[in-house]
Amino acid sequence: MSDLSKRLRNVRKEQNLKIKEVANMLSEIGINVTDRTVRRWEAGTAIPSISTIRVLSHIYKTNFANIYEDKKYYKSLNENEYEFILKLRENSYFRKIVSVLIKV
Repeated sequence: MSDLSKRLRNVRKEQNLKIKEVANMLSEIGINVTDRTVRRWEAGTAIPSISTIRVLSHIYKTNFANIYEDKKYYKSLNENEYEFILKLRENSYFRKIVSVLIKV
């Protein structure tokens, strides 16, 4: 099991989310994955894309760097941007808006 897979599992558990719930949340915004795929990420037999890890960081209410620590690809959000995204995510219309934007 890789460090990435351990971090993915740990941050999901910290949020008390089930694997199926994560897969459903991702599917709602246009990232169509199954719970089996999420299990494979956490087992280290598959790796999510950088953009998916960024979305997962918002679902798990954590900073991207807490999950993905590769300095080559790391692009940090400043604290204001991060807080703004967390507040938007709590809004029930936010997922619908993101879903429409992804399809465009």
